[in-house]
Amino acid sequence: MIEATHRSSVELANQFKLTRDDQSRYLSALLKRYADANSNTQLDTNIPFKFHLENFRKGISGEVNLTSTTPYLIFNTGKGRLDDFQAKAWEAFQENSDVVLERLEIMGGQRSLRVAVADHMTNSICISCHNSNTQSGKHDWKIGDVSAVLEVTRRVEPYLAAAEQRSNIIVGSLAVGGCAVALVLIAFTGLIARRTQEKQEADWASSIKITHLARHDSLTGLINRAVFMEKIEEACAGLRLRDETFNVLLLDLDRFKAVNDMLGHPAGDALLQEVTQRLRSALREADVLARLGGDEFAIIIRSETNPRGFATELANRIIGAISEPFGIDGNQVNVGVSVGIAAAPDDGADPVDLVKKADIALYQAKAGGRSRYCFFDAGMLSDLDARNRLEHDLRGAISSKALELHYQPIVDAKTGIPCGVEALARWHHPELGMVAADRFIPLAEQTGLIVPLGEWILQKACADAAGWPEHIKVAVNLSPMQFKQTNLLDVVMCALVESGLPPQRLELEVTETVFLANDPEHWAVLRQLKGLGISIALDDFGTGYSSLSHVTMFPFDKIKIDKSFTQDMTKSASCAAVISSTLAIGRGLDMTTTAEGVETMEQFELLRASGVTFVQGYLFGEPGPASKLEFSRVGNVQINNAA
Repeated sequence: MIEATHRSSVELANQFKLTRDDQSRYLSALLKRYADANSNTQLDTNIPFKFHLENFRKGISGEVNLTSTTPYLIFNTGKGRLDDFQAKAWEAFQENSDVVLERLEIMGGQRSLRVAVADHMTNSICISCHNSNTQSGKHDWKIGDVSAVLEVTRRVEPYLAAAEQRSNIIVGSLAVGGCAVALVLIAFTGLIARRTQEKQEADWASSIKITHLARHDSLTGLINRAVFMEKIEEACAGLRLRDETFNVLLLDLDRFKAVNDMLGHPAGDALLQEVTQRLRSALREADVLARLGGDEFAIIIRSETNPRGFATELANRIIGAISEPFGIDGNQVNVGVSVGIAAAPDDGADPVDLVKKADIALYQAKAGGRSRYCFFDAGMLSDLDARNRLEHDLRGAISSKALELHYQPIVDAKTGIPCGVEALARWHHPELGMVAADRFIPLAEQTGLIVPLGEWILQKACADAAGWPEHIKVAVNLSPMQFKQTNLLDVVMCALVESGLPPQRLELEVTETVFLANDPEHWAVLRQLKGLGISIALDDFGTGYSSLSHVTMFPFDKIKIDKSFTQDMTKSASCAAVISSTLAIGRGLDMTTTAEGVETMEQFELLRASGVTFVQGYLFGEPGPASKLEFSRVGNVQINNAA
């Protein structure tokens, strides 16, 4: 019984310290908001300790008393007198503040257990108040200093008396009823005592676990978003009281989703734990690290000198650490991290506003190429507003079918005769004019608008192609996002049925990002589409996540060589080698090839001589509306078939 009471008393004292810290932060925020609302009122940073103590006492049993005593003069509480037990505890805490002292005493005519633990200075706001207040008996407080003896006193008389009564019964039973009865009573009373102790321990353990889970991320052990916001509140208070500048960093892993998709969520969880360890290694002990959710982390750093330079150095260190390969379940995993930074007070002193601005900076870092850092700049707000307006307008344009389809000719490299076209979306904005595809297509991908946009493109392209000569095929790009909708096959079939276009005249282009998820359903959909007679082309081959395994895992009809290789083939031996290798793969796997981005006769002649099947580019015609297509000739290009 004494042992269980000892443990529960220590846990109660620790629970009070956690609650006291939470209330201090909360009251600081309240006082700050009150002072901001009443500009003529001076901010009183005097957080009354008695308030915390009395407020906490309301929630504990009347058989338990919680006190805090210190030999120092503390304003609002005065100087306490330490009795013999408390004095010994105070002396012991100066040597080792982790020790716990206990004593069984007669108090008020009843036996009570006194348990003492050390209380510490843990809040920078409290330290500032005590060090600056003339009523304080100590003016050199530091984080971690022992500030008081925190004592929990519990009446144990009823439990000890009951135990003694059980012992008397056992002794009487030995005298009257013999050993058998006594042994039964011993077993019974022992069982009751053990079950009571186990229940007390389980209740306290459960309470502590619930409190921890409410404030920490269960996967990484880091503080969660709610506690992180409390930490920013503390940092903002330090900024107001002591001009302590700080930076807020938001981190987001690059290519994390690909890890989850390819290796599974357990591997993703293991990666997050490894990332956490690397982040901890890059930070100082005083820095704050939190996991906000998913693959997003947050950091608070303080620096008295050159805070921007220190934040830059840290961001580079973190990017370098995360860019190193990870070993996860026998696999080498490569990810990156993008960092957005907001500085206080330069970017504000409101916690929510600082996080918002760091998030905007993070978005800019990702948009600029990922695995980089970016400081918040006021101009980003206007960029964000412009992006939001563009998203709103794009949503309306898709809904009202206000976009257009242009078509670029695809030419047979041997004959020079047009054999198909590629459908390309164009958007003429009523105010901005013609919006570049490389501006609104990525926006559609990021917002999910690519799904309705892709469906419209497919329907419109099939309807237009149905009126063209029978030998002309139409190529339509599919987004990886469209494969996530379960009805992609139905969408394609409806477009063919409604337009009357034969499946053999439709070509669907996919990039290798479709296969990163390694989802069997994606492969199944492609096989069903190919089974209908639709041609499947692998687009942008040689870029991004290229892998020969993708070419061999599915019987593609065509490989498309990216324009970046075509345009540099006459200047770069490596680009020419990629093209030559791709053409060899196509011949070996019985796949046709199309070279994109052909702009000069020199490029065309080299490609033709190398054995490319089809060519596409400005040399043969720019993208234009269906009404301006001519399938009898291709611009002014003269094809020398004698070659």
